Formats: sequence, C-alpha cells, structure tokens
Amino acid sequence: MRSWKWGIAVVPLLACQSAPDKEISNETPIPPPTCAADPAAPRTTWNLPRQTVPWTLVLAVADGGAPAGDTGEPGDGGGGADSGCVTAPPPARDSVTCRGSVVVRRAGGDLDLRFSDGSVLRWDPGAGATVITPPILADGQSAWVDYQRYSTLVCPFCGAYQTELLQVRATADSPLLWIGREGGRLPEVSADRVLELFGAPASARRTCGERFSEACWMDVNREVFDHLLHTTPEQPVPSAVLSHVTTARGEYDVFWTHTVDQGGSRVPLCADGPDLASDNAFAANRTAPPAVP
Repeated sequence: MRSWKWGIAVVPLLACQSAPDKEISNETPIPPPTCAADPAAPRTTWNLPRQTVPWTLVLAVADGGAPAGDTGEPGDGGGGADSGCVTAPPPARDSVTCRGSVVVRRAGGDLDLRFSDGSVLRWDPGAGATVITPPILADGQSAWVDYQRYSTLVCPFCGAYQTELLQVRATADSPLLWIGREGGRLPEVSADRVLELFGAPASARRTCGERFSEACWMDVNREVFDHLLHTTPEQPVPSAVLSHVTTARGEYDVFWTHTVDQGGSRVPLCADGPDLASDNAFAANRTAPPAVP
C-alpha cells in the first residue's frame, strides 16, 4: 500500500496577529518640480564647472626654465621660507600643490598672494563667470594658503577634467577666511567642513529635478538641492545663488550647489565620450569677524 503524507504549512503565530494600525497611501509620490534651465550647471566633464576658484596661478620659474618648485630654487616672493609650489613629475597631468605663508599685495582691484618661492596666486574674476567675492585681505598682510590643482584623465580620446581646491587662513591653525572647491566630479562639501566654517550644521533639501541627455549619456535623472543652515534662526542658502549668512563665527558670502544624478546609460558605440559631471560647487568668503558679545 502506498502511503500518502499531506504537507501542512505551519504559519508562525505572530504572523496571524493583528498588526498595529498603519496609514496606507495609494498615491504616487509627487515628483519635484522641473528645474529651470541653467546653462552654467555642468552635466558632463566636457562642460566647464562653475568658477568657484577664480584665481590664476603664476608659477615661479628658475633659471633653467622649469618651475622653481621642481628645483628647489628660491624666488623673490614675500611669504615664509617654507612656502611655495611643487609640481608633480610625469606622468601626472597638470598637478601642482602650493602651501605656506604668503604676503598680500593689493592695489585697486588687483589682488596677489605671493609665496616665498616667487609663485603668485592672482585673483582673476575676468577668467569666467565668477560666483564668489574675493577675500578681505589688506595690502602687506600675511596669510596662509593651501592650494591644489590636478587633472584627471577620462580616457586618451575623451580628454581630462581639472579640480582646484583653495583655502585661505590668517595662519595655518586659524579659522577659514576663504574657501573654494571647483571641479567636474567633486563630492558634496563635507559636514565637518561646514561645521568648521559656520559653527553650525546644514541640511540639503531637494528643490527640483530634470532629465537630460548629453554627449554620450541618455536619460539621466538629476535632482537639485538647496541648503538650510541650522543657525538660530535658520538661514536658507538657495542653489546657485550668492547668499549672505550671519553665524557665530562671522558673516559670510556663500555660493553652494549640490546635485545627485541617477539612472542614465551610455549611447551605444560612444565609449570615448566624457564622464557624467556633478554640480557640487562651493565657495565661502568671510566678510566680517564674529560679533563681540
């Protein structure tokens, strides 16, 4: 005789108990409004980033024609003995670091930060659509600078994109007076940097979205964010708008953008195109010191 055995599904008791009341919505989430056209917002690394570091670096040149930073030869600048610029050897592409004390030279609208090796960082608002104000530094004043510039190769046929990072302080350990971050694929400015600068945290708020196809990319969904600085009272910093905020650490002009791209795919047979770019620009200039209690 064949024996049959019935399969019995055993359901845990907890699965049968009533769940707490929960509001269930069948509504489709409301998408953010469509962003207004912004030709200054980079979409790929072929586009220029927003000009949040509007400075031109003039490297000191030694007698042999090479940058002084390659040979260790001193220049005729005014910074400390340990300040100057060093260029990276090949195969690095256009990579240079300048660090140390500088002397400020200011006359009319001209502003130079001079390193001891003779290299100069020159405020150059004519180089493009400058979105931030220059630092408030007096002629003859000393300051401390940390500047980095480097290029990232996408592919031999796709070109490269450049990143520039600049910090200006009164001394190496003092609060930031001016900061700029410029590049095609920068991440959002860090929470630690925001707290250091303003003495208060900030949060990002989605404000609009867009869908675009550009170069070798199709159907990319981009979300654009404003920021809210959590001072008392809170202060909004709209995306891509030069704003002015007052904090416990002083007053600042601020320019800030943040985007998140999702989805998207490469156009077939378009492997030699650019990478997607992020629009994560940030610059801040302290225009007034903290208020005296």
